Amino acid sequence: MMNDCVGRGRVADVDGPVSSAEIEAFMARLALESPAVSDPERVDRMRALEGLKSAAAAAQAHDMVAFADSQLDEQAAQGLPARDRGSGIPSQIGLACRQSPHKASRMLTTARALLDNLPQTLAALARGETTEHRASLIAKETNVLDSDQRRRVDAELAPRLASSVTVRRRPRRIAGHADWHRPRWLSVRPGPARIGE
Repeated sequence: MMNDCVGRGRVADVDGPVSSAEIEAFMARLALESPAVSDPERVDRMRALEGLKSAAAAAQAHDMVAFADSQLDEQAAQGLPARDRGSGIPSQIGLACRQSPHKASRMLTTARALLDNLPQTLAALARGETTEHRASLIAKETNVLDSDQRRRVDAELAPRLASSVTVRRRPRRIAGHADWHRPRWLSVRPGPARIGE
């Protein structure tokens, strides 16, 4: 089935999803010398490659969440107690992504946020219109919001994602307009003992 895929003002025919083997073959082609012979061509190629990195990050997010969910289902089917489910998943993702389990866990958290609550940010990432770094910032800056608030922030940010405006703190400002305030944490502990007490 052929679909039209629009990105960066260009229309391309897409023939189904890309397999791991096809991705590896394409990576081998990317290792070849650049065909760009002029500076405008080099700039176009850099722009296209940046979009490719973003689209790859979006595709990876889908696979990461699908893998984690599959593993959780498998662990539940094996009778693993709920409190123990999920163990080992960050390690496996880390191996696949050449990252530490800690970093892989953060990547999975971001991927799940994009899929569950930030669909427009994820779509912009898949089209190559925003960067993985920017999408991660949006997920991080909205992590204390509930699902509805995150989706409101996502919808309000969507028109700006393709521009070069800074998104850091913007999600918090938008959320602030949604009557959200960062929770305040209160710590109570005994003060120092006083002489004579």
